[in-house]
Amino acid sequence: MQHMTLIFYENQTPYCSHTKIVEYLTSYVEHFNLGNRFIFNTIVENIERQGLHKSGEPKWRVTIRNLHTSSRETLEYDAVIICGGRDGKPKMPDIDGLSDGMFEGEVMHSCQFDSSEIFLDKTVVVIGLGNSGADIAVEVSRKAKKTIMSRSAGSWMIPRIMKGGLPEDMQTSSRFNAFLKSWLPEFVGDWLVRKIVNSRFNHDALGISPRYKPGDRPNYLVNDEFPSRIVSGKVVVKPEIEKLDANSVYFSDGTKEKVDIVICATGYDSYFPFISDDILPDDRSQMKLFEWMFPFEMDYPESLAVVGVIPFSGGSQILQIECQSRYVAQIMSGIKRLPSVEEMKKAYEDDISDFVGQGRTFIFRRKIGFEYQDRVANLGGFYPILWKLLLRDPKLAFAVCFGPFMSYQYRLFGRHQWKQARERILNAIPNTLYAISSKERFQ
Repeated sequence: MQHMTLIFYENQTPYCSHTKIVEYLTSYVEHFNLGNRFIFNTIVENIERQGLHKSGEPKWRVTIRNLHTSSRETLEYDAVIICGGRDGKPKMPDIDGLSDGMFEGEVMHSCQFDSSEIFLDKTVVVIGLGNSGADIAVEVSRKAKKTIMSRSAGSWMIPRIMKGGLPEDMQTSSRFNAFLKSWLPEFVGDWLVRKIVNSRFNHDALGISPRYKPGDRPNYLVNDEFPSRIVSGKVVVKPEIEKLDANSVYFSDGTKEKVDIVICATGYDSYFPFISDDILPDDRSQMKLFEWMFPFEMDYPESLAVVGVIPFSGGSQILQIECQSRYVAQIMSGIKRLPSVEEMKKAYEDDISDFVGQGRTFIFRRKIGFEYQDRVANLGGFYPILWKLLLRDPKLAFAVCFGPFMSYQYRLFGRHQWKQARERILNAIPNTLYAISSKERFQ
């Protein structure tokens, strides 16, 4: 999840806490001296186009409000980049008794979860079997009298650590594997994934077997503790909730549970209240963005970019965002130009065909791997071209093709190459084992 040119702490294990991630992001700001470029304690209230320069290019007016003094200021810019991300507003489920306030117990969203202490001796229902929901259910079950996981579609679950003691993505994510998957018939790919995931966890026995095929959703549930909490009775898995009354939850299997607290791990909606829906709607299924960055139907689309709204990405988006940022910087600085409107529209239509649903149910229907950042890297001129690597550095080419996928691959070509990229790619596995073992580096 790290940036391409700033190494995470050498002794940091592959799965780190949120506090370590904050420390890393803070160190990134300090390393590149970015702190003086931010205006803190300020909210953006409005972004609108305001006339044209003499050159014919648009101007943007941005109204901001200081959260301490409530004073407002309107500033003028040649271009705007919206980096608020896709998760702007907590998404709450529409369930009878919950959305209308009939339930008298406590209701919270997963974004409000801070500590499991408040759940001591309580009966808690967690809605949503995603990574956040499973993590919260595990933590809550350490304190609560009873913890119930309500799942609707289920989830395919994989362990954090696989063969050789390496993280899952270092075992499965390589360019060669991606090539094989692209050529395998869908039913063969699904069979292989089922074989792998069921070799460790019996999804039917755990009650989490999904209703969809492994290739139909982009994300897997990555958790090692959740199954053990189920088999030890600390977490009880139930189907979807039909309704709630003042103090009870009714499940679709006909059972009923008296509960104290409901936690909704049900994701987020995009939220852009500061700009017109004609330019950037909250509904992701209605966003018309070239590679999820540029509003191609707008005049001078290069003057407005969106970074971080990637509807098919799960977990950390740092790599995808960095690829987007590099391409946006090249467009706005004039180093590169956007394709024609017709080409951008065609790319959008090809991309949108892989989505299903509308509005809040809008989801990508397959696991994309690193295909998206490859597309952006190709546009930005920093895609790792294997045949060129093979000619100049066969050892590195082999590691890029068959080794774990690493963000440093995007610093081998194009502008702003990084001298340490080669070493980090070649030693990806030894460096990871070093972090886990805390012994001297394997070289």
